[in-house]
Formats: sequence, C-alpha cells, structure tokens
Amino acid sequence: MDERLKHGYPEITQPQNVDVFLLCGGKGTRLKASEEDQLQRLPKPLVPIDTPRGNIRMIDNAILGLTESGFTQLTLLIGRDSKTQGSEIKDYVVSTYGGLNPSFSRENTPLGTAGAAYEAFLFSRRDNAIIIPIDTLFPFDMLCLAIQAFSENNTGIMWVVTSNPGVNAQNTNRIVVNDEYVLRDEEGKTRDVCFYETESLMTSTGVIIASKMYFLEKYRDFNEGNRNRSSTDLYRDFIPWLLQGGEKISFFDVRVPTPDLGTPERLKQFGRKN
Repeated sequence: MDERLKHGYPEITQPQNVDVFLLCGGKGTRLKASEEDQLQRLPKPLVPIDTPRGNIRMIDNAILGLTESGFTQLTLLIGRDSKTQGSEIKDYVVSTYGGLNPSFSRENTPLGTAGAAYEAFLFSRRDNAIIIPIDTLFPFDMLCLAIQAFSENNTGIMWVVTSNPGVNAQNTNRIVVNDEYVLRDEEGKTRDVCFYETESLMTSTGVIIASKMYFLEKYRDFNEGNRNRSSTDLYRDFIPWLLQGGEKISFFDVRVPTPDLGTPERLKQFGRKN
C-alpha cells in the first residue's frame, strides 16, 4: 500500500467506528427462477429463513446479528431498477428498524457490488467499512475480531474467508493464501496451480473490510483502465484486478461454515428446516 495511505487511519477497535454496507441491490435472479411463489414475489433480502432466532427474513438475520455484535452504523445498498425491488426493501427496513436510523445508498443504474460500494463510500462519514452480502449465514460475533485484525495490519483491504466451508459451499477453496496475504483468486482453477508448503486454500465468506481512502483511490484507478465497463463485481472483477496489480490483500479466517442462500437449492438445504 502507498505510504500516504497509511496515515490518518483511526483505531477501529469499537464496532461503532466502522460503517457496515449491506449488499441488497441485486435482482435475486437465481431465487426467482424457482417455481415457489414466495421466491418469485419477494426481493431476496425479504425472503424468510429459519435461524436460531426463529423464522425471520434474511435482512433481519443480518441486522440483528450485526446490532447484537455492536454494529449500528448500517447502510443498505439498494437499486432504483424496479426489478431490484429497492423500494420494498427500504420500506421494510425503515418500518422495522427505523430506530437505528439506517442509511440507504441507491444506485440509479446497476453498478455491480464494487460500484455500489464505491458510491456508498463517497457519502460515508467513517474511514472504514465492512461490506456484507445479506444472503450468507455469517458468524457476526466474529466481526469484532476481524476489524481488530484489520486495524493491526498495513493493508487497505481485508478478505474475510473460512478454512472450514462445510458441505456444498459455493466457491469452495478458490482463494489461495500464505501466512499473511491473499495470493490469488483462482476462480476454481486450482488443480493446475503449483502450491508451496506455506500456501493454503480458503473459501470466501463474501465479507470484505476496506478503508475508504484506499477503496476510493483504487476504484478510480480501476475505472481509468476500464472505461467501457458499466458494472463491476467486487469479487470477480475488482479484487482480482488488485491482486494482478500486486496489491496486498490481508485475510481473516472465521473457521466455520458460512452458507450462501442465493439459490433455491442452497436455501432449502441451509436456510429452511422443513
């Protein structure tokens, strides 16, 4: 990371000192392909799932898990495209969690997960943020340890991963790391890669921690070289570009399964008891 980017970062030892960006701007295309009326009708964040708290919506699981762990600076990244049903998501969150005073970052056109995070960072009042997909059963009580680890290293971005993805996890073992940094994201093509003894395979949880200054600067650099790209995926486009450019990306291992509920099959397997 550039030396100038290391200066001015506040300590983020407390959850209230970091923003949380909840990714809610997708169309839920895979779930809507189901024949189930509820999945066709509801935006993905409002789909009910079975949790230790009971049968609640995906967005409830994320918000309750975050607030119980002390994270209250919430920004929901939603879209204006009617197919994303952003208005429904916003109305539900305001009516249910208005006391938290959540913020909303609303993209006029689909920007992808990286572009949506960039827009949210532009209006963020804090120097660091956690980017979280709402369709993952993430262990939110681990986030304080993750941000503490982030505050102690010299990278502008951290990928939260798991060495124990569990059965039928999405993107199993696609991230290559050494003792300190993410080395590659092989997109599943790991069998043709030569590994060293210090390297190991991890699986993404979908959670990213980043400094505002670093993310804004690097995303602008990315756009300079990709002017014709209208949508940028955080995991398939932006992070691989950083790695290819030699940027250091640290990682934090939660060591437990973090199932993705983004398809009808995985929703049935991990998100519903019956």
